[in-house]
Amino acid sequence: MLHNNNGVRRKLLSIFASATAFAAFIPAANAQEPVIQPSVGTLGIGLSGFYKLNESFGFSGTVSGFSYAPSGTYEGADYDGTFKALTVGATLDYYVNQSDFRISVGARYTDDNAKGTFSMYNPYLDVVETAQVKVTPEYDFQPYFGIGYDADLNERISFDFSLGAYYMGTPNVQESWSGSVYQPLQDSIDDFRNAAKDYKFYPVAQIGLRYRF
Repeated sequence: MLHNNNGVRRKLLSIFASATAFAAFIPAANAQEPVIQPSVGTLGIGLSGFYKLNESFGFSGTVSGFSYAPSGTYEGADYDGTFKALTVGATLDYYVNQSDFRISVGARYTDDNAKGTFSMYNPYLDVVETAQVKVTPEYDFQPYFGIGYDADLNERISFDFSLGAYYMGTPNVQESWSGSVYQPLQDSIDDFRNAAKDYKFYPVAQIGLRYRF
């Protein structure tokens, strides 16, 4: 697993470095002031920085995160846990026809994970059986593709919207038991594991306010 992560990381860094080198050769006569942007959305609460090399290309970097505590019932099992998300990412942005509409490619490092307890009543022993479950993405270094639009409110402030996705790979679902394996609970966890395989992308939908220095 570590070898796969390192291979993906090297390939993505190579692509991003090539794109950056290409953008660097474009004349920067129209380089603009740096921009900061607080935002909120599926990545949580974030702070981003933007810098346009010219009217067509720019860079951005972001740090964001959030946590919450989900609970409920899944396939007859009760669950209670925590989900934590952290994003540190960067993109190369292309502003289509030198407009406010952009196409972005990049990557992020993430420390996303979910931990929790699955439990189910065992009527044969008159006890509640439990298992600890942890979910992590296959890759902690994830490529990104997205689009965005920046609408000016005045000379310094603009409204921004980003939409895209990170590729996570197949989520890893690990379990540990405090006692013997209770098969009905194991079946519920296996169903959860199979369902999680369909979620290979992390959706991005962020809104924010940009401030130009």
